[in-house]
Amino acid sequence: MLFSSVIDPEALNPLPNESANLRARDGLIFFLRGVIANGIVFDDSRTRMLELVAKKVDEAGRRDTQLGALFTEVLKLYKVRLPVPNGFPLEAEGANALKATCDFGKADCLLSRRSVALASKCLVAPEDYSLSSFEDDRRAASEHAVSLDRMSEKEREKFLERIFKHARWIRIYDKQIGRSQDVRHFRDGIAWLLKGRQRHGLFAADFLDIYTMAPRQDSRSNLRDWQRELEEDLRQWLTRAFGLKVRIYFKADPDGIFHARYLQTNLACVQLDRGFDLFRRNGTLFFKNLIRFDRGLVGEMREIQNLEDEVVWTDPSNTRPYP
Repeated sequence: MLFSSVIDPEALNPLPNESANLRARDGLIFFLRGVIANGIVFDDSRTRMLELVAKKVDEAGRRDTQLGALFTEVLKLYKVRLPVPNGFPLEAEGANALKATCDFGKADCLLSRRSVALASKCLVAPEDYSLSSFEDDRRAASEHAVSLDRMSEKEREKFLERIFKHARWIRIYDKQIGRSQDVRHFRDGIAWLLKGRQRHGLFAADFLDIYTMAPRQDSRSNLRDWQRELEEDLRQWLTRAFGLKVRIYFKADPDGIFHARYLQTNLACVQLDRGFDLFRRNGTLFFKNLIRFDRGLVGEMREIQNLEDEVVWTDPSNTRPYP
């Protein structure tokens, strides 16, 4: 699950006590590794606090290459710039700007030494970060798999919010979608996820990319019926329901590397143990389906993308029966 933070530029200022400076550095290392594992940092499009952070990082990086490298990776890959909210005070700077950004983005944590009254649940100084409740929650979410059927409705909604709130594109990987006897079961699971994106997403996503595999030649008596089912009951249905351009990639997998099922956005990598057939046949109860957040899986997703395309469907004009 994704956890969000705001960094106060002044949190990078050196302290007068050398022991406190060492603890602050260790806390910053913990914090940055956590962001890389399953976090994002907010910037706002008016005060651009992270530009000030980047300047301080550049200065610190000359003396501490490890800290500089971690900050550079975070600012390059895991920064989310928030639009200026209505009512953002024109004079906002310092603590007022931090509060406005945290409250508008509903940040989980502010890394700062200032006294700021927040709607967010955690305000922590770098030197205290490693023992903070925020770090405990972030690490637990990163290390432990949870099952959809064991979640409460509130927990599932929070999962959808954390995954999709800042998503700009979506990819689904499940080889069984193209081999299913009834693709509607997968469609219902994908639709549940996309409805969550509609409720919580701040950014428009134009495309949904689905990576799957076509059935073996001997597993379907009529491959034209299979094409029609995939085209009408999945691609066209999702396009009508969610206004997305749905692209389906049918991959060749001679070495059998396409096994695990994944959900990917520009910020999140999630493994679903059972895949996207989420619901029991009554349509309301969830199957046991362990989900695990792990950005380290992006390499495996890239391997699937790089498999040879047997067929690619993007619109009715270029879909064709599987050869």
